[in-house]
Amino acid sequence: MTGAVRSTGRPRSAAAERRIRDAALALLAERGIGGFSVEAVAARAGVAKTTIYRRWPSKEEMIVSVVAELKGPAVPPPGGTVRDELVHLLRETGRQDRSSGWGPLMARLVVDAEEHPELVASIWRRGVGPRRAYLAGVLRRGVAEGLIRPDIDLDLLIDMLVNPVVSRIRLKREPLSDEQVAQVVDIILAGVRP
Repeated sequence: MTGAVRSTGRPRSAAAERRIRDAALALLAERGIGGFSVEAVAARAGVAKTTIYRRWPSKEEMIVSVVAELKGPAVPPPGGTVRDELVHLLRETGRQDRSSGWGPLMARLVVDAEEHPELVASIWRRGVGPRRAYLAGVLRRGVAEGLIRPDIDLDLLIDMLVNPVVSRIRLKREPLSDEQVAQVVDIILAGVRP
């Protein structure tokens, strides 16, 4: 006897999970939270509702989970100066957001925040919060190294850095070029020096 515990039931299908996630994201972008239902996701994904409820205990948990996964983690920079890391993080944010479909979904969630403030706040905490925390760590290093004034509101500074990148995506305009991202970082860092 090997002592291994045998799992019961069928293993979960990765393909079914991908179809569920894709269907959920498409429905959220099309209909918003108010028009979203587990039944519609199941129909679009070609699975039973019970398949969905085995993975997520509620519609709200599914929404938060699939959106947070879409956003994904920050792509760590290869190292370098605070400026280099900020430029890298903003470039990668723009690339990830464009390739993932985050822009149209984010625009829809901003509208949905009026009617579903707690749910959208949960989405931001799990989906965007870890990236903002990572960026805050880079900025704290900038403060420690004397590059950024210690009295600066880091949360506001993150907004100032990220918003030019995401607003282009949300408004479906031409994304910032790598050179423009570097320019944004340089302009903002110049304004927060001690």
